[in-house]
Amino acid sequence: AHTLSRHATKLQTIKLNGLSKVDATSLTALWSAARCLQQFEMCSNLSTTTTHRKSSMPHFSDFVLANAILPVETLTQVKFVGAFQITDVGACVLARACVLLTSVDVSYCNSIGDAFLFELAAHAVYLKSFVGTGCILITSEGAKALSTGVCRDALELLEVNGCAKVMDEGLIAIGRGLPNLHTLGIRACEHATDIAIAHIAEGCTKLRSIDITNLDFVSVQSVQVLTEHCPHLT
Repeated sequence: AHTLSRHATKLQTIKLNGLSKVDATSLTALWSAARCLQQFEMCSNLSTTTTHRKSSMPHFSDFVLANAILPVETLTQVKFVGAFQITDVGACVLARACVLLTSVDVSYCNSIGDAFLFELAAHAVYLKSFVGTGCILITSEGAKALSTGVCRDALELLEVNGCAKVMDEGLIAIGRGLPNLHTLGIRACEHATDIAIAHIAEGCTKLRSIDITNLDFVSVQSVQVLTEHCPHLT
């Protein structure tokens, strides 16, 4: 990455998926050099990673986000699946600085929670896609923030699968505040009920895809309500 950083000035897309030996110092240099960067990915291969193999996870971290010269005028897409060294501290730096973000995927970043969503809701006016699958610290408060924030009209895809702390209150807020959603993933948000699904069906009528797998308190009635109110579901 150090060698790449010397020639990275005009790079627009960088994908370092599966690279676990690129250290934080090299990544900081790379990000600081890539002044035209629009899309960045550094994800782990979760299918080959266990809790005993943290060394195989990406080393993108709060250190990089705090010390790099961020590409604030160009960056629109970031994907950090399984980047366990990123917490709300670093993620919030990113959200405050890079206000042109349109797509954010922080799936399985277990130290990222509501604070990051609060900052996105305050700054990311162009945000179309947010994926926080497996982020166990995300709660209803984070969902409410996105549903009332500056991105509420732009947001088209929202996935919080496995975020068990996103309960009816947060899901009702999604239904009331995100009318342009076409994709919603709430799989294994295990406290969701038919009441929440009804609000989503009535408010998110543009939905083309919804994942309500493993919701123990949701009945067939919710399927009927979704069918009635969301004619574009496939």
